[in-house]
Amino acid sequence: MSWLWPLSLIWSSNRRKKGKDNIILSYTEDLNKLSIEINSIEKKLNEKSPYIRYFHFYVLPLLLSIIYYYVHRYNCRLTQFSRKNLNLDLSGWIIYFVLTLVTYTIIIYILLKLTSWERKYRTNKLSKLRSQYDNTLNQFKEDTKFNESISMLQRFNGGMDQIELVNEELKGKYEELNKLRLEIDKLKNKGGDYYDNSNSNNKVWLDKIVGLMSGGNDILIKVLCPKCKKFNGLYRYVNEPIGYKCVDCDMEVHEIEKGNEETSEKKEEVKDK
Repeated sequence: MSWLWPLSLIWSSNRRKKGKDNIILSYTEDLNKLSIEINSIEKKLNEKSPYIRYFHFYVLPLLLSIIYYYVHRYNCRLTQFSRKNLNLDLSGWIIYFVLTLVTYTIIIYILLKLTSWERKYRTNKLSKLRSQYDNTLNQFKEDTKFNESISMLQRFNGGMDQIELVNEELKGKYEELNKLRLEIDKLKNKGGDYYDNSNSNNKVWLDKIVGLMSGGNDILIKVLCPKCKKFNGLYRYVNEPIGYKCVDCDMEVHEIEKGNEETSEKKEEVKDK
């Protein structure tokens, strides 16, 4: 009977596969039904109440016609006994107006209450359906071991993703350094005197290289007062406008655009002119 052992393994694997397929199909049907009901209720909640619309188009004209008929009939009976008295005709129309206003107010109040009750009922039903949907989805994840499968996939596929990200980052840094090297070569080709005497340019390029090697793209440099040449702990980004006031010599600098500075001394010169 040992030859039946492979057949039993095949049969058990097929049974487990069919069981999983049945679980997925059953949960799919349940979630589909719940999502349809949720969408239907949300659509009804977003729509305006049909009761007030039907009332204005159908019930209100019929109601006004009925009230007008009975008031007119009452008015005709009164005018048969005293046709010369015009106050009876006016009183009939006043009664008609008052009855119409009272009836309209009562019906609108009832319809608003009915609409509020219906909206509350649908809101409660929607919250229950959403809770049921979430519970069904969580139960599906537990039965199919969804979280364990995702963690396993991330564990075995995440290594290559991390390597690719690191390679892309290193590639970007290499391209930036290559661009800086080309720009420094251009500065060297302009002339030895210019390259040797341009200390500020050299400092800027060195700051860029240090920043890129340390992993940053935005370079911070020290801010020195153009008048007293003192450093008070202020840093700035390269080629970004700033505004500050020196605490030692009270000089104000307001940069409007890149490379443009407007100091307090320039303002005073313009005023004197």
